[in-house]
Amino acid sequence: MSGRPDVLRAVDVTKRFGATTALDSVGITLRPGEVHALLGENGAGKSTLVKILVGAERPDTGTIEVDGRPVTLTSVRDAVAHGVVPIYQQLSLMPHLSVTENLLAFELARGGGWRRTRRSWDAEARRALDAVGLDIDGRRPVGELSLAQRQLVEIARGVLVDSKLLVLDEPTTALTAGEVDRLFTVIRGLRDRGAAVLFISHRLEEVMAISDRLSVLRNGRSALRDVPVAGLTPQEVIRAMVGRDVPPVALAGGAVGEPVLQARELSCTGAFTDLSLTVHRGEVLGVVGLMGSGAVELAEVLAGTRAGTGRVTVDGHAVRLGSRRAALGAGIGYLPGDRDVDGVFPVLTVLSNATASGLDEVSSWGTLTQARERRRVLGPLRALAVRPDDPGAPIRALSGGNQQKVLLARMLSGRPAQVLVTADPTRGVDIGARRDIHTALRRDADRGAGVLVVSTDLDEVVGLADRVVVMRAGRIAAELSGGAGADVLLSHMTGAAA
Repeated sequence: MSGRPDVLRAVDVTKRFGATTALDSVGITLRPGEVHALLGENGAGKSTLVKILVGAERPDTGTIEVDGRPVTLTSVRDAVAHGVVPIYQQLSLMPHLSVTENLLAFELARGGGWRRTRRSWDAEARRALDAVGLDIDGRRPVGELSLAQRQLVEIARGVLVDSKLLVLDEPTTALTAGEVDRLFTVIRGLRDRGAAVLFISHRLEEVMAISDRLSVLRNGRSALRDVPVAGLTPQEVIRAMVGRDVPPVALAGGAVGEPVLQARELSCTGAFTDLSLTVHRGEVLGVVGLMGSGAVELAEVLAGTRAGTGRVTVDGHAVRLGSRRAALGAGIGYLPGDRDVDGVFPVLTVLSNATASGLDEVSSWGTLTQARERRRVLGPLRALAVRPDDPGAPIRALSGGNQQKVLLARMLSGRPAQVLVTADPTRGVDIGARRDIHTALRRDADRGAGVLVVSTDLDEVVGLADRVVVMRAGRIAAELSGGAGADVLLSHMTGAAA
């Protein structure tokens, strides 16, 4: 690739929002035929930099160059016209349109759809879906797809465009190990064809595996800039991200007590059949499975957000299925896998979000009492180190990791849950937030709750769970001790161990 100009170069970019400096003289260089990782804790400035690179925000000072020439990107559409294609962590697909219509959205926006026949649309969509290994009907509405499938459709849309730079913001958070491998194959193919890829991720092992160079932001400044990955250690990268060494968390469990939740002959149409499991007090039970295994749906049925048949009891008392209200009343807390869709009330404050599941405890004669709200949740919010430390701040102003902490504080405040069901509890959060969330889950188990963690992150399950249930094709394929390695879990997930 020698002699070719840099695909994109940002020089001395500064961006302020009121009194807050989000970026302070930050720079990054994205070269053709390279995968460049961008890392940093939540709130470090990554999202602001990405928005500037794709035209969604304008810098206060600094310059952006594309192919060696200064440009002014006034919108995302303008960036796409320059060959810079963003794929955000918050998916931008239109749920009521079909997969094919979403894949061709960029062309339709340019007014080019009239030149195509339905057959050519379908063929083009099939090519993009095949590129990311997604076998679904292009005529299906996107709203019917799982989160992992939607993530792959979003990536396929970026692959379909002849982009110079593909910006991938947390693309693997909803993917299984096999799907991540397929995605990395796609990324390497783009790189080998001369495209640049900006890869934003909190999963350091993935960054080290796929990236040629990396940059690290800390507190809105460049801690590392355009550094070759070869020769760097994970510890050096973590130190650059947080400014200090981060010791590992001791997550070893204590004594496991009597059963607290029991599910018997549980079924969910299209997801799983005749499933039985037990969660004990003081136990973290991990549940893993490939997309379509039924693992995610199991969490939703237990939490009451999806209909099912069978019997679920908490401390011997039956729980009415298909009702989140009934599950909450029975003592089942729930941390959903997609906080943007199922968890956060974006127009409300941190305080209101944290108390949303306990309004009866913070109101008097139907009127909310802020003093009660604060007494209920300030302890959990501070124990989880939510930043900023301002319960009155709008939750949409918080980083993704801090929003996730607020949702967890919602479940850990007030009357303690007997069972806490979590789905991908650290999806899209930084290393420090991941450590805080894991510590909180372990602490909840140590106080006597049963904690169920459904996760696509096998390393998370291996490090956190006392026992692991592996699901495959709607049934329990194996039950293993928490000491089983990720390779063992994967072999059971894929059927290789059968």
